[in-house]
Amino acid sequence: MYRKIKAGLGEWSFEEDANGYSDEVAYNIIEKGIYTGSNKELREKYKNRKISDAEWMKTPELYALVSKFQTNVLKMSYFENFAEQFGKININRPIYNKMAMFPLFKFHRGSEVGKKLYNRMNNKQLGVIDMIAFKSAVKVGAVKNAVTLTQKDGKLSKNVYSLSDILDARSSVNIDYEKDKLIYPTKNDDSEKMLEVKVQTLEELRL
Repeated sequence: MYRKIKAGLGEWSFEEDANGYSDEVAYNIIEKGIYTGSNKELREKYKNRKISDAEWMKTPELYALVSKFQTNVLKMSYFENFAEQFGKININRPIYNKMAMFPLFKFHRGSEVGKKLYNRMNNKQLGVIDMIAFKSAVKVGAVKNAVTLTQKDGKLSKNVYSLSDILDARSSVNIDYEKDKLIYPTKNDDSEKMLEVKVQTLEELRL
């Protein structure tokens, strides 16, 4: 998601500079574990094997490329229409959400929280997720139905692993990108809790 948005804004470099750097080359190293640059020695070295996080961190040539990769928080808002039903009456409500997007990369799995979030977002069996929303300060445009770090009594949870009950659940809706359609999984039983997922279009995104 982060890469798509940055590329759409024209703030993502694909062509290498004089030193062999581009955002795409650095991204492929840290996220996909592959080298796609023009350096012949590196291309030959990593032609048939993946680059681990530990390897690019201790390999001078790779680290020099990744160290130039700069990410920033994306402040954005999202407009949408939300259909609600009150008895026999259908009402269309305009929704305005404000949020800040922080990119999450594979090397963030070095922490337990980062590992839990990254692995869940890329879990194909439970449903791949592009973005997880967290509740923060109460404000106009605050995202509803977001993951919270508080306990039932409203106090801040000291154990961040309390997120596991939510994140280990299946997604309420999945996107089949190959067939370009939405898939709504059926609950195994009435007691099954599902992670509420909202499908959004980038056309309604404002930065």
